[in-house]
Amino acid sequence: MKHKITALAICILFSYTLFASKYNKREMRAVWVSTLLNLDWPSKSGLSSEEQKSEFIKLLDIFEKNKINTVIIQVRPSGDAIYPSKYAVWSKWLTGTQNIAPDNNFDPLKFIVEECHKRCMEVHAWFNPFRSVYNTEKNPACSSHISNTHPEWIIKYGSNKFLDPGNPKVREYVKDIVCEVVENYDIDAIHFDDYFYPHESKNAFFEDYDSFDKYGGKFYDIKNWRRDNVNKFIELISKSIHSKKSHIKFGISPFPVWRSKTQDPELGVDVQTSSSYDDLCADVLLWVNKGWIDYIMPQLYGNIGNNVLDYTTLIKWWNANCNKANLYIGQAIYKLDANSKNKEWQSSQEIINQLNLNNTYESVKGHSFFRAQYFKTNPLNITEKLNQLNHRYPALLPINKNIPAIIPQKLDFVFLENKNNTHSLTWDNTNADNKYFIIYKYKGLFPHYSAQNIYKITTKKKIIISEKDLKAGYKFCVSSISKTHHESKPTKAFILNS
Repeated sequence: MKHKITALAICILFSYTLFASKYNKREMRAVWVSTLLNLDWPSKSGLSSEEQKSEFIKLLDIFEKNKINTVIIQVRPSGDAIYPSKYAVWSKWLTGTQNIAPDNNFDPLKFIVEECHKRCMEVHAWFNPFRSVYNTEKNPACSSHISNTHPEWIIKYGSNKFLDPGNPKVREYVKDIVCEVVENYDIDAIHFDDYFYPHESKNAFFEDYDSFDKYGGKFYDIKNWRRDNVNKFIELISKSIHSKKSHIKFGISPFPVWRSKTQDPELGVDVQTSSSYDDLCADVLLWVNKGWIDYIMPQLYGNIGNNVLDYTTLIKWWNANCNKANLYIGQAIYKLDANSKNKEWQSSQEIINQLNLNNTYESVKGHSFFRAQYFKTNPLNITEKLNQLNHRYPALLPINKNIPAIIPQKLDFVFLENKNNTHSLTWDNTNADNKYFIIYKYKGLFPHYSAQNIYKITTKKKIIISEKDLKAGYKFCVSSISKTHHESKPTKAFILNS
């Protein structure tokens, strides 16, 4: 897919239709933020740590305005890292030179997690697990890069270098990299896209034949062996993550087609194109059915009615085949362009129509947009459309059935203060399971946690209610949300009269 070779990314997952937002308040809303080649953040390499912080906060301000609740940030673009690691060198996309740390002991990932959590946004750490060097001529690796310290692990493919997924030591190495982040940072999920084995062409082959001879064992078909390698890797990552921190999710954003009907008449989807199973050696359906991944985010970047990757056909298939994994849909906001050769992408209504279609499928729990830059440039006024319709109300993240529930306690002590026509609610937060808080404003009976009645989502323990927000007869109450996004019972109602 387009983003897998062009960027280090932050992703934000988002949306429901206006109708749904009135009555439901849980959905993932996400945006991808890319770092590789400096497409999203930082805007260019070599910026000071203070400049990088400032740029990221401006991005978060835009996300917050658009009611985004998840940021997917690429932390490992090409065998490197945007955080201090004992397994990988510093990324050149930060400072301009590989293995040179940012100034002032700046840890970008720590900063990102803290700033996102202040805004009640999740952080999903996005890894390219096997890409080692992107474009060897333009981006030569330093001597301490993994491609030079372990050249026996590397396979060159075109202008790029990859870690060999067939080597058990490589799989353990990548597992250690992932676990380092899980252990050291308060992230909310680990995220991979469709980047496992590269898509071979007629003129280029992934030359892992020596590895096949050494590790292939009972396999006669190299594609079956490759799939088995990736299956073992996904299972290893899943078990390793959940053994460290059971509340952290593991998600995959695959190529839109698992297999076509010509490849698998019984389970395949009715489209004719490349597939993740046959061309990328990624058996996503197996991972879902085995419960190894907690969410699936297929990249449905074709328009409705597309003659190759029809959005309607594909979402119907994924809805029927996501099993217990939460299903989020990848949306191609980057294709919106008044000069597009495809007339459907000449209007932001294409995205709105897709989101409305998402909402007709029970298994779809939200969506993500590729990529962050397009919330800054706002092609075809898409953000205005979203805020008028699909993102009119804030949204909490969905509960994931694969993750053991953490049930937060009801807040016992909530205090109402009225001073100088300033009204505030204050509460204690002595329970470590409380991640953030929801303040509701409503009339009549408690409105079943309806999104339209969410007054504020906050990590703070106090909220000021301004005079303009006070109307006679309104009630306010507070509930707490845990790390697994389970919600406590609400407090008693407070009636605030202007």
